[in-house]
Amino acid sequence: PYALGYQRLEDTGLVCDSTSQFLDGNKSKVKPVKHDLKKDFHIDDGQPIFSVITHGLSGALREAVPLETQFIPTKKELAPEDKSVSLRTFFNSLPCFVAGGGMNYMACEAFREMVEDLEPGVHQFFPIDIYGTDGKIYARRYYFQILNRVAFRDKEKSEFKMVGSGIEPGHFGYGPLYYDFDAVKSLHLWRDKYGGANNTFFSDELAQRMLDANLRGIQLVKIKDRPYPVPEKYLGDVHPRMRDKNG
Repeated sequence: PYALGYQRLEDTGLVCDSTSQFLDGNKSKVKPVKHDLKKDFHIDDGQPIFSVITHGLSGALREAVPLETQFIPTKKELAPEDKSVSLRTFFNSLPCFVAGGGMNYMACEAFREMVEDLEPGVHQFFPIDIYGTDGKIYARRYYFQILNRVAFRDKEKSEFKMVGSGIEPGHFGYGPLYYDFDAVKSLHLWRDKYGGANNTFFSDELAQRMLDANLRGIQLVKIKDRPYPVPEKYLGDVHPRMRDKNG
């Protein structure tokens, strides 16, 4: 399997950084389906869903719980940060995956089709039209809510810094890190229920389809057991075709 990594701007294909704003919706009011956020903070023994309360949609996107659609944005404005770059040039360079401005990544139709082909009806995809500052629609992307929630990192063998029932945000663990590969052998897209950093995972098959289609905008990091202490940045091996230019 592979974990979601991050690419530098020059590796995504974008000609420059962007500015953005939502044109509708209210991400602070988004809530999970069939959950009373004042009472139900846990859906299993993993990461609690309290971040939905504190961060709205940006928190909910990390928790692998189904979301109500009422307040989810459907329109977003993007613009080149470099004002000398035309809107047409900027949007012609738009990769499949685009940072969502605090709301996880937005993905293209090709990725949505791949996921639906491998796991039909499992995940939520919320379409969002991408506008330029001239009021025209230039693209469509999807916020995707991953709904496979499993214990992928082996909590008993690995060493984590835990906060309550979840891994401390941004913490991989400096000690041994092991994975339960049997738990995800039938899955293609999932999140670890204990949370933590790099918490979006792809099967080998899905990752290969993404690579074959040259879907740009993210980095794929090959997951492997780590039975010895190493720095956090060596979580796994970056796929050569999605490697940072500095190695």
